Amino acid sequence: MSPKNRPMVLAIAYTESSLDYSVKHPTDDLSGVGGFKKHWAVHCKKLGITPNSLQCIESVYLTLVEETGSEYKALCKYKGAIENLTSVRRTLKIKAFIQRRIHEL
Repeated sequence: MSPKNRPMVLAIAYTESSLDYSVKHPTDDLSGVGGFKKHWAVHCKKLGITPNSLQCIESVYLTLVEETGSEYKALCKYKGAIENLTSVRRTLKIKAFIQRRIHEL
């Protein structure tokens, strides 16, 4: 995983699963530490990436950034957020916190 992507990947993992790889999501269409839709697991498998991994979160997120042209829009799409952007704002706050902590080290 690229060091520049670590804060976002960790923030996504935290907000999707509290970093729990064996999390049980409330709906059957989500799975793993990244709260993936099933088609994203297939995407990662095709790339040789373990679906239930931080590397898969990074790959999906970067694919969405490329598709949308924006980190914010990519995060909204990842989260499935259209009108209720609470999860997006929470993820961005956690990302900022992680970035600050990394810079303090």
